[in-house]
Amino acid sequence: MRRKPMIELVSHNWGFLLLFAGIGIIFLPMKMYLRIYREPNRIILNSCLTFWCIPIEFNLINPVTKFVWYLSRNSPWKKSSPPDLQASKVNWGRLFKRTVLLKNLFFKLWDRVYSLFRRISGRIMLRELNLYTEIGLYDAAQTAVSTGIIWTMLGYFYGYLATNFNTSKIQKNIVVRPNYQKEGILLIDYSCIFEFRLGHIIIIMYQVLRNAVEIYTIVRRITK
Repeated sequence: MRRKPMIELVSHNWGFLLLFAGIGIIFLPMKMYLRIYREPNRIILNSCLTFWCIPIEFNLINPVTKFVWYLSRNSPWKKSSPPDLQASKVNWGRLFKRTVLLKNLFFKLWDRVYSLFRRISGRIMLRELNLYTEIGLYDAAQTAVSTGIIWTMLGYFYGYLATNFNTSKIQKNIVVRPNYQKEGILLIDYSCIFEFRLGHIIIIMYQVLRNAVEIYTIVRRITK
């Protein structure tokens, strides 16, 4: 019987190894932690994406201020936003124009990936959800009404999450605390943890990359 060449056997072995490695990568577990909290003078956004055992952290202070500053500047990325942004320093015309472009880009992408997202979102597990809100307005009636409104909004928000994600093993803590002793305060501390597979990210990124030319065109228009 004629034996197969050693090079051919080695190449077949490497092919199988690469195939199994690719399949294994798709099923690698990932965890995403998101937290947004508001202090009296600033809003802080923390996020941590854990790939297997490797954490990748990202922190952003006052994201709304940075968003307004960057979109209203002639050269958005050349200067950092000031710590205390005044309305007189904002180019509102340029800001609204670029915001509309971003909105159009978001909805175009969302329309194209939404059906795919709905198919895979049920396999994404929401493990933890913590929503803490403390509010105190200038009289007890306003504080009580605002507390009820916030409870309603958070109820709708949790209903949306429960509809789109797997919440069978969720640990949740939702608190809305009225503060009748202090006036004019709003403290927010929201956080959540998602668990999913790397393959879910690969599928969504593939759909986004299919529209890379259109994304690049709109981004160029925004940064001009």
